[in-house]
Amino acid sequence: MNITIYGAGYVGLIGAVALASKGHDVLLYDVDEFKIKQLEAGNTPIYEEDLESMLREVIASGKLTFTLDIQQAVAYSPLQMICVGTPSREDGTANLSYVQDVVRSVVRHNHKAEKKLLIEKSTVPVGTHKQIYHWIESLDASLDLYEVASNPEFLREGKALYDFLHPDRIVCGVSSTWAQGLFSDLYKVFKEEGYPLLFTDIASAELIKQAANSFLAMKISYANMLAEVCEQVDANVVDVTKGMGLDKRIGKEFLQAGIGFGGSCFPKDVSAFIRTGEELGLNLGLLRETLLVNARQRDRLIQKIVSALGDLHDKTIAMFGLAFKAGTDDVRETPAIYLVRELLGRQAKVHLYDPVAIPNFQQMVKESQNVRYFSHAAETAKGVDAIILLTPWDEFMTLDYDNIRSNMQDNHFFDARNTMNKDQMKKAGFHYIGMG
Repeated sequence: MNITIYGAGYVGLIGAVALASKGHDVLLYDVDEFKIKQLEAGNTPIYEEDLESMLREVIASGKLTFTLDIQQAVAYSPLQMICVGTPSREDGTANLSYVQDVVRSVVRHNHKAEKKLLIEKSTVPVGTHKQIYHWIESLDASLDLYEVASNPEFLREGKALYDFLHPDRIVCGVSSTWAQGLFSDLYKVFKEEGYPLLFTDIASAELIKQAANSFLAMKISYANMLAEVCEQVDANVVDVTKGMGLDKRIGKEFLQAGIGFGGSCFPKDVSAFIRTGEELGLNLGLLRETLLVNARQRDRLIQKIVSALGDLHDKTIAMFGLAFKAGTDDVRETPAIYLVRELLGRQAKVHLYDPVAIPNFQQMVKESQNVRYFSHAAETAKGVDAIILLTPWDEFMTLDYDNIRSNMQDNHFFDARNTMNKDQMKKAGFHYIGMG
């Protein structure tokens, strides 16, 4: 099938490459000329496992092409998939202006008056499909030419390409047999491979995305709440959550206590869901507490650091990991930015290292007298008073910590992800402090 995708960001690029790899002819549109030229050359603007190699394969096969021409994009296919950003406003609501821009562009440039399926792939609040119809009507366009559908993504950053190609489920919210037929053809190969294809009404599909992300965020915050309890009663949160996770009704995923969640999805989606509840006259108190617990984890780590080191003036602290999670260079809503600013505010010096996320982090925190970036973890830790392991990259699990400890000024090791073996770190000479 032919399909047009709007937005060469995380979701749009992953979707374009994945669908092209399954044999569809994909036209990827974006307004950013530099990004389009970069992609045409086979270079990805984001770090994601296997993405660049597959990008080059589908470009070479002719299955994925790019355009800056909106008329070409609109005319290319009845399938118009919207994958633009929906960032949070200050009040927590989702900013749908980029979605609105795409809808207006499609309507205004549908010169052949062909029927189009406007697919919400961007994460949007429930009820957005009604707003899209309102935007179409405001342009004096015929609603007979447009249908809206919801096809939410469920991608883990760092494993997004894998997740798209091996989905737990494919959710399609539709209002007609025409739309259902298009989705059936689009995802036929996935269904043949045994992946579930779930058709719902549009509102339910929109809500599934919000509900799923909010529930996962709640699991993380629940584990972090347990960590606080464990520290008070001398229990081990790793053992507690392991015991819980063996219950098949609960499961072990997203029960890891640590510094809390970040990134572009969970904080934004939970806030947007809270606002949706308010607009409906509902108090989604569980979600409010989820965000409060998440924010509290960062303060708890700072308190642990101050308790161990005392006055941080002129102390030097190394941070292993800047991305909000391993496997990605995404630093949006990363706990690292809060911690670095808090440490600098207490007159500490920071040494920073991440395998892939330094360029993005440098856009937020410039190198200075008190901020230094390094290209190797061992160099980052030389002469420091403490190490914070913030992002659980595999490389941090296999470092020579005996050698690292011997080159430090002091011996504090704060494991913000509960990743390291406590006994082994103590054997290497560290004062090991985890979360719970």
